[in-house]
Amino acid sequence: MKATNHRSLPPLILDEKYNPNADIILFLQAKFGEIRRRYNLSPSWPSQEILAILLDQASGQFIYPATVIRYITTSRHGSPQTLLDQLLKVKPSSGRNPFSHLDAFYTHILQSAPNPILAVKWLWIIKGKIHDWYPIFPDEHSTPAALLVNLFLQTDDGDAEYALGDLHSLINVPPSDDLETPYRPYHKSFYDFLESEDRCGPIYVGETQCFEFFWGRFFDICTHQGLPASHPLDQQKFLHFFFNLKTPYIWQFTSRLNFAPSSVDWWASGCVSHSENGIKMMFCAIHLECHWYRCSPTCKLWRNSILRHCKKADWKVPSRMWLLRNRFNKYLDPDDVLQRKADTNGHES
Repeated sequence: MKATNHRSLPPLILDEKYNPNADIILFLQAKFGEIRRRYNLSPSWPSQEILAILLDQASGQFIYPATVIRYITTSRHGSPQTLLDQLLKVKPSSGRNPFSHLDAFYTHILQSAPNPILAVKWLWIIKGKIHDWYPIFPDEHSTPAALLVNLFLQTDDGDAEYALGDLHSLINVPPSDDLETPYRPYHKSFYDFLESEDRCGPIYVGETQCFEFFWGRFFDICTHQGLPASHPLDQQKFLHFFFNLKTPYIWQFTSRLNFAPSSVDWWASGCVSHSENGIKMMFCAIHLECHWYRCSPTCKLWRNSILRHCKKADWKVPSRMWLLRNRFNKYLDPDDVLQRKADTNGHES
């Protein structure tokens, strides 16, 4: 059998001939030149000594100088000279490693926000995966518009600016009137930093805190039954986004939050038309912490509401006998429990 000919690729150079410092210093010189022209600053700013310090602190990581430049050009906390002086005073709190200065800089930027812990909670929801393991958005490969995320997370207009307004050097924040563009974190290293309690220190936010924040907002949306009617965004567009959110740790937080029957009924009514998968998953997951001999009041509330609205929508739903027989099985296949009539395949009713 003849070997298949492939176009040859250039060899990957693994020796030390490539020197990232040369590219980093050229980048810094070019960008500081732009800043000098923009602000009419002295040609001698910054000094060669300062450039050497920044080069050393970068430790060969290009993300460090890139973040430095974004910080100086986007921060609202002073002139370029003041911001650079503040940056140079930031010192790592632990032993030296390739990311020590970057970690200290990330911490400095986050602590410039009015509420750093709230900002980190927002950042994890924006990521779409809380601590990189539980997806929130329906499509893991597509990030929703920033405006939709804002509408879900904010309790008042302006909350997004309050939480993220000082973090433009870490994440691309679209204009408030942009209806389509998603948030874009600039570099993966930032979320690697957020995920490590050792690296984050006092601004670390664990997954439980993130889930509590997520479910608190979910509860508020259900309680208010959507957005204020006066909101300029099409209500249906937001509701489609909301009902298709994945719901981490359903069984823990729904019982803690004490949803009112009217809120549960509103959710079930909307979800049955917006998200077939969402209502199936809720029906199964809400049962996970029930005892074998009795469903919890929370489970009964949610399941009864879901069954009622699925019946109203002409879905195939399980009978009481079927539910009784399967009460021990907490890991049912959602597609075997609730089905649209067009999708049924001999399921018992």
